[in-house]
Amino acid sequence: MPGELRIRLFGGFHAEAGGEPVVQWHRSAALSLVKLLAVTPGHRLHRERAVDVLWPSVPSRLNKALHFARRALGGDHLLLRGDMLSLHGSPLWVDVDAFEEAARQGDIQKALGLYAGELLPENRFDAWASTRRDQMRDVVAPLLLSWADGLRARGDRRGAVAALEQLVDIDPLREEAYERLLALEERHRALRWYARIESLLREELGVGPGDALRRAHRALLTGPAPAVLAEAEERKLVTVLDADLRGEADDDPERARRDAAASTGLLGEIAERWGGTVRPRVGGGILAVFGYPAAREDHASRALWAGFEMLQRSAAPLRIGAATGEVAVVEGALDDIGGAVLDGAARLREAAAPRTLHATGRTRRAAQRGSFRFGGSRLLAASWAAEQPPTGEPPMVGRAAELRAVLGLIDEAVTSRRPRLITVAGAAGIGKSRLVREVVLEAVATRPGMRVLRGRCLAAGDGITYWPLGEILRDACGIPLSTPGPVAAERLRAAVRQWDPSTVHALAAGAAIRLPGNPLDAADPRTVADELGRAWPRFVSALATRGPLLLVIEDLHWAGAPMLAMLTRLLTRSAGPVVLLTTARPESLERESGASVVSLNALTDEAAHELVTRLPHDPARRDEILARAEGNPYFLGQLAAHVAEGGSGAALPDTLHALLSARVDGLPPAEKRLLRAASVIGRVFWTEPLRDRHDPEALASLEARGLVLARTGPGREEYAFKHALLRDVAYAALPTAQRASGHADVAAWLEEVSRERVDEVIELVAFHYAAAADNAKNDDWVRAKAFRSLIAAGVGARRRYAVAKALELHRRALRYAADPAEALEAIGDDHETAYVGDDAVSAWREAIALTHGDRRAALCLKTAQMVVTRWGGFRVPADPALGDRVIDEGLAAVSDPSTKARLLSLRALCGSRWSWTGRPDPLPVARRRQAADAACALAGRLGSPALRGVSLLGLAAVHFQEGLYSDAVLDVLEQVENDGSDRDRALAHLIACLLITDVRGDHVTALEHALLAYDGARDLSPHDRLHGTAVVMTCLEHLGRWDEIDPYLEQHLALRQGPEAEMSCPYIRSGPLVAALSLARRGEPEQARTVAATVTTDLAQPGNPEAARARLLIELGDPEAARDLALQLVARQRRPGPEEIPHEALALVESYEALADHQALREFLPTARSAAGYFASITPHCDRAEARALAAAGDHATAATLLTRAAAVFDRMSLPLQAGRTRAAANSVARPDGPSVGSPPCD
Repeated sequence: MPGELRIRLFGGFHAEAGGEPVVQWHRSAALSLVKLLAVTPGHRLHRERAVDVLWPSVPSRLNKALHFARRALGGDHLLLRGDMLSLHGSPLWVDVDAFEEAARQGDIQKALGLYAGELLPENRFDAWASTRRDQMRDVVAPLLLSWADGLRARGDRRGAVAALEQLVDIDPLREEAYERLLALEERHRALRWYARIESLLREELGVGPGDALRRAHRALLTGPAPAVLAEAEERKLVTVLDADLRGEADDDPERARRDAAASTGLLGEIAERWGGTVRPRVGGGILAVFGYPAAREDHASRALWAGFEMLQRSAAPLRIGAATGEVAVVEGALDDIGGAVLDGAARLREAAAPRTLHATGRTRRAAQRGSFRFGGSRLLAASWAAEQPPTGEPPMVGRAAELRAVLGLIDEAVTSRRPRLITVAGAAGIGKSRLVREVVLEAVATRPGMRVLRGRCLAAGDGITYWPLGEILRDACGIPLSTPGPVAAERLRAAVRQWDPSTVHALAAGAAIRLPGNPLDAADPRTVADELGRAWPRFVSALATRGPLLLVIEDLHWAGAPMLAMLTRLLTRSAGPVVLLTTARPESLERESGASVVSLNALTDEAAHELVTRLPHDPARRDEILARAEGNPYFLGQLAAHVAEGGSGAALPDTLHALLSARVDGLPPAEKRLLRAASVIGRVFWTEPLRDRHDPEALASLEARGLVLARTGPGREEYAFKHALLRDVAYAALPTAQRASGHADVAAWLEEVSRERVDEVIELVAFHYAAAADNAKNDDWVRAKAFRSLIAAGVGARRRYAVAKALELHRRALRYAADPAEALEAIGDDHETAYVGDDAVSAWREAIALTHGDRRAALCLKTAQMVVTRWGGFRVPADPALGDRVIDEGLAAVSDPSTKARLLSLRALCGSRWSWTGRPDPLPVARRRQAADAACALAGRLGSPALRGVSLLGLAAVHFQEGLYSDAVLDVLEQVENDGSDRDRALAHLIACLLITDVRGDHVTALEHALLAYDGARDLSPHDRLHGTAVVMTCLEHLGRWDEIDPYLEQHLALRQGPEAEMSCPYIRSGPLVAALSLARRGEPEQARTVAATVTTDLAQPGNPEAARARLLIELGDPEAARDLALQLVARQRRPGPEEIPHEALALVESYEALADHQALREFLPTARSAAGYFASITPHCDRAEARALAAAGDHATAATLLTRAAAVFDRMSLPLQAGRTRAAANSVARPDGPSVGSPPCD
């Protein structure tokens, strides 16, 4: 009797026989036969029908298929009786049968639980599966509709949307699902759903949406905006006064109650008269809140005045505490007030002695209106004054000199036709933007041909990386933000069609405009930054050929380092009458360079007086306004407007927050809601995401009041808060739940409006989703969106080589990660891009600890690659033991053959890292050989040239360990011929150069590879380019072509700045020392010393840079120091590998030769000559040194023979300096009657 047979078809085929998975089918025909029987109703089929469906041209396959299917399932599960094939089981369970039965019985939840995805998706194009798949879709669609309707009825909107989204994934053309989505989703998301179904219907069927769907769409466009619910909760800045009567109550409870009631009534009356909202305390006393329900400019002063009056008038032994801070409140519900400030006031009240008031430092600082005297935190005395007023929009006064200065600088730039960077600097609210507006008006009036383009930096983190340039480009080319991707690309090409493709590609990349085939999309981030630095000056210069160009970039204090660097490039590389006019706060000026700064200070008393007299205000309060504003034009305007609109208060507040809170609180409800909703978007906001929920007429009223300003944006309507602090105060009033939903809506709107161009605004999307997640409670969807957008934004920043920004974004992503490994991996990738191996490995190791399987193996591979092949990217080279350890971890987890091949290659190559350190390799060479052979075999089976190249480098390392140096050279030369990334090819040529130089002694061919390495690294990172310059200089020094080194040295020194200067990479460090050796040999010793001083000696982890320094010391006349250094290097007993062959033996031989220390030389020569197998030039150097020692001992004949042989070898190796010096030595030791050995030395 057959056992149980279970088969799943939804989401992919899976079978279990007797409780065990069936995985070995041996023949695909066997699997196809079982699938066909499983999808057939009743699971019975005539054999001829099976043949017709599966193998109509090869009927004999049925017998083999039946045989192998029975082997896989067990013979009792697949029967052939007569001509009928059938599946059997005890029981036989197929998910399709269970699904259909649940649907027939109306068990929707069970049916949907069984529908794990499309039926047999792996057989998507087989007709026998398609028919049954379509039947299942027809069954599941109404189930999902019913399920969504039920969830909606129960108030689970999100669950209903999820069900409908699943339905449109299954059946993208089902209009009923879209009708329901339009009813459930917010307006901008609903419009996106409509656009999707409209496009699909036209593309697939050539028709438009049906009548019901079109009606729903029209209602979205023309119907009223959804009703806005009253904002039940607010956050307010208040001062809390906590007064307690307890302490000396009468023993008689009735008298005590009456006395407490009378005293409480008095305290309440005093507090209310000073503007507090009162709640009696149990047992006597009150809790009074100042600044609620209406915000008060002087809430702190009022609280202290009230408290002091209570102390004076109450006979009870009062103890009072006063504290200032934020509370969350519902209007008319003081009992529901909440905030830490309540606890602060209570603690002070408990600590106070009877008949005293204690206030927090924040309260004392805020209460600067009136006269208060404190002893520590205790209030000793208080006096009060008359009330005061509000503000409005100030005209510009008192800036004539600054206006002339800026216009003069613009005239100078236009007349001289030389670019100029002008920065208008000043504190917040001082009038920078107003001055710029006046400058633009005057400049355009004076020069009608002047073109003005605008951009701004956004205050999301350090600012959206190149957002201002993107705005300028879109403004110049007529590309609004909402322009579809293909249209944007077409307009950009049309606008810049006269320029070469590289410029167009760079402009598009900087503005995140997608161009098909743009090579910068996949380029190294530093390459992208370099290309932007070339393209933008060309673009700006071209615009300036048509007339003067004024580029206005506001809020530069929000700009990150990449944007500031780009401004510098625009200034230094552009040509023509180009003016960069920026605004910035003073604290950011130190980050700028090359700017002409016009600073705005506070208005003089005369200018401030003139300004206030030109504003609506109460003349009786003019002096108070002037004193409080302290020359800030914005403060003056706000204060005057507040007075003109009837603002009340005994005095003006001392903090702008208090003033602006009162200003916002005094607005009509619709305007206050709009202002607060706009504050979520930012200082600059767009109208589109607001119109869905707010009355657009309120915006015009806010503009008329001077609280917001209309701005000209590229293709969209936008406004700005009059002052950043006004936005901050409006935002601070929002409860966290409203902040969360607002930020999420803005982020979703940005995704909607940008669609396939979302990369253009991804940093802003990430900022809003992250802010939503910060303010949301237990909202996994928002946290997931924050995480995903931050990861994407960080990757985009990394591609532009804004590595610091990428790190900031990815570190923030960690806060929202359900699985931190992805963010940690991204952080590691960011560090690796900048060649900061220490930090990269640290992040990857954290990620490794959190992962399993191939994901873990891939992270181990990244770590091992950094340690084993990119070890020059560490401040101190990583211990090779770490490399072996992570390779072990990766091999233990890996199943992917490509990853395994790379790990095995690194296992082989890691032996060379042990050789470099001079420490013994803990693994036998046989283990390294085994790994290399396995890697080569895997690469061959996979047919991957790139993997073949990687495996060959590992094989070369093993050949070095085995002493097969010529074979290692052949490995590397074959590696050069294999495809790989640009970095892989450049590194392959570098290694080929090193081995051909040292193993073969063929310096001419080595230079060819060095130049190929240099050319291949042109578009890579600075670290890669430094590799190229270093090996070219090394080859030129060997060949005696010292005069050709200068341009490579200049590039090398320019690239070796910042973090690169700290790296331990021997190629990078050796470059200046090899160049110094050339400088010394061409007669420039002082310049040689200067260049050599740029590299510090590393005796903790020495390498060939130290050997080059020793040789330089000999050339500069200090062989003793050279010998001492070389001895330290030789003592480490480093061994050769494909990436570096030790040169210290050569340095020590040359130092002994220079010192004429023949005894020490003779003792060392056997060791030095033992390196001849992998260091070809060591032999002629040893011959020459030994010859001089022999000549000194009187053996001139043998010396002459050795020198003749050495000169010939140096000639063959194309080493003219060494050949010349050897012939000179030969001439000096030749017998008087013997022939001359050669010509004089070349130097």
